[in-house]
Amino acid sequence: MLENLGADDIWPVWDNQYLVSDTVEIIVQINGKLRAKLVVNTSDLEDEDKIKTLALADEKVAKYTASGVNKSICVKKSHLLNFVV
Repeated sequence: MLENLGADDIWPVWDNQYLVSDTVEIIVQINGKLRAKLVVNTSDLEDEDKIKTLALADEKVAKYTASGVNKSICVKKSHLLNFVV
């Protein structure tokens, strides 16, 4: 339409560096119920043990896992962490 009107406007161009985030939010569930949300660096996503220790150190999660954790499940490339108590 702009060409037909003879306008010299151009479309904005995106820059990929602004589309990548340095942090990721991880949902922490206990027995399938949402209990906490953690914000971690994307570089820490590869270390599942570190994510589990960060989750267990959160006071909201610690309240529910005081009796112990039977099983922990990491789902969807560490974007969801579920503990079975």
